[in-house]
Amino acid sequence: MSEDKINVEYQPYLIIFLDILGQKELLRQMAEYPTNENERERFKTLSSETLEKVIYAKNLFANFVDAHMKKPISPLQTALGYQRAEIIFYGISDSLIIAVPLGTEQNPTAIYGVFATLMATCGLGLAMLSKKIAIRGGLDVSMATRIETNEIYGWAVASAHHIENKLAEYPRFVIGNGLRSYLKTVENHKPSFPIGENNISLAKTCQEMIIQDNDGHYMLDFLGETLKKYLKTYYHDFSMKAYTFVKGEHERFVKENNHKLALRYYRLLTYFESRRSLWE
Repeated sequence: MSEDKINVEYQPYLIIFLDILGQKELLRQMAEYPTNENERERFKTLSSETLEKVIYAKNLFANFVDAHMKKPISPLQTALGYQRAEIIFYGISDSLIIAVPLGTEQNPTAIYGVFATLMATCGLGLAMLSKKIAIRGGLDVSMATRIETNEIYGWAVASAHHIENKLAEYPRFVIGNGLRSYLKTVENHKPSFPIGENNISLAKTCQEMIIQDNDGHYMLDFLGETLKKYLKTYYHDFSMKAYTFVKGEHERFVKENNHKLALRYYRLLTYFESRRSLWE
């Protein structure tokens, strides 16, 4: 090991850890090197199936983020030396990691990145379900550092992964205490800069996108009013197709006596039913 001192800078990060469900079984079927033509063709088919979903998810998320971040910062923000909120995202196998460095009061535009990524996550979740692709996620705010251009290391990543892997259970996006605390802090912080009131408003909107599920965990309300206003005409189409998929998956797992997945899709179906007045 080199004796050179590693110089890293830690700061709070919002981390969103997303997992495209059902991909591990496909990858498991690709574990062995194909040795004949039939195996090679099957390998290509499986590879195409799993890669298309991952690439589609990454591109769709980027499109949702761009839709919120393409508006240039104001001349006042530029004059005061403010920078556009930074959003980093990268993939690991069938998972996506999104990171927003939050910094300190010297980076008062960070909440714009938080809002954009929460909206993008909601849009991605609904759009993916409408394409018969289930996705699950964990979100949290904690300390981390950047060790590569697009790689984040620290408890923020570990916490978001734990929430996705151990707490989310079914296709939803569970919120950690760190993110909820951050949003409340921004909302309650007495602004000492000209755009502070906008930050407070955005923090309130972000909190309106979070609801408490029936198991006590907090989750993104990806069928809620805020997303409906953003998606406009797409909201109804996405929601109807997603509902049909979720209902079909629940019925399929019941018939297969897959009690674990049947229960998980029943919980997702219950959530859709609770928002029926919005999307029907």
